[in-house]
Amino acid sequence: MPFTTNWLGDNIWAHDPEILYAALFLLANLTWLCMIKNLVKVNAHNACVTKILGDYRKSYRTLLLNVLALVIAFFVPIGGLIINVLSFLLWVVPDKRIEKIKNK
Repeated sequence: MPFTTNWLGDNIWAHDPEILYAALFLLANLTWLCMIKNLVKVNAHNACVTKILGDYRKSYRTLLLNVLALVIAFFVPIGGLIINVLSFLLWVVPDKRIEKIKNK
């Protein structure tokens, strides 16, 4: 990741760093989705884990935006970066389910 971020910072308008950056974030988010699905599966007996991690909508939206960023990066390099930033903004908003379960 640091290599890709540095390369992208030095060549912000180039196709190759944008494509690699979008592909790495797609893979990272795909890994995240697989991890939380496995956590829910392994902890099926724990209702708190299922309530907190069982809703995958935000992860699916992020993956969709990452795929879109990868495709757009082939044609408009800065467009892929903008879409990736938009996908990051989804995760800035905290999940209220965690706070509700924590306060119980």
